[in-house]
Amino acid sequence: MGANTHCFLGPVEFLERANKKLPFFPSVEGEDLLINQAFNISFFINQKSFSNNPKINPRGFDFTTWYQRLAPTKNADWGALGIQELLRLSHFSPTTLSWMIGAVTYFWKRTTNNFHLPCGVIGMSLLDTATITGLPISPPDCIPDMQPELQYNVTLTNSYSDFITHNMGEEGTDVTDNEHVAFLFYRLNAIIFCSRSIQMSKLFLPLATLLHEGKALNLAKLLLGHISRSLVNSTIVSTTIV
Repeated sequence: MGANTHCFLGPVEFLERANKKLPFFPSVEGEDLLINQAFNISFFINQKSFSNNPKINPRGFDFTTWYQRLAPTKNADWGALGIQELLRLSHFSPTTLSWMIGAVTYFWKRTTNNFHLPCGVIGMSLLDTATITGLPISPPDCIPDMQPELQYNVTLTNSYSDFITHNMGEEGTDVTDNEHVAFLFYRLNAIIFCSRSIQMSKLFLPLATLLHEGKALNLAKLLLGHISRSLVNSTIVSTTIV
């Protein structure tokens, strides 16, 4: 409460039943997790979208419009790279419950990269990632030695919505290489890897360029590793707070 972050377990009718729930939190054994009093959790309810969600601009410069502009000429390329299905999923913005995501981190063990539950160990595999996203698992790994053949002109801005505005081509014009790189760059930042920064991270620009140049990469493995690293970072923060 106050300046600290807490997760919500409950409601639980009786204290005896609440004590039986403590084994579900193996990462914080010995800690007093329960507050036996009424408290206001309304501050958890936040209707605002995350800062890195695709923004909708009154002039129509949003991700879906951008996708529809590029799809007629780039669908075949996306299919060859194995990213077409994930691009289609990018149009949906699932409801996220930040406090529930925080609660899940207490089940995560950094030493094994798995969720440890009373019923056993549950973990995410590369096949799980491929099944959910449609990404292929056969392409080669992305390594630092892979470098783009050319350089492209992408306008970097301070916000995601401004980035679309500055890099999306005018209606009726041809899709340029620069625009396609910018589109893939935006998608990697804002939708696939969900960059924690409120600005476009240059980290994903070489990856977007390689995809544009037709180099199939094992994005499924990158995404799985990114999820695991994010969970590790979350558990470190959660343990520090508790």
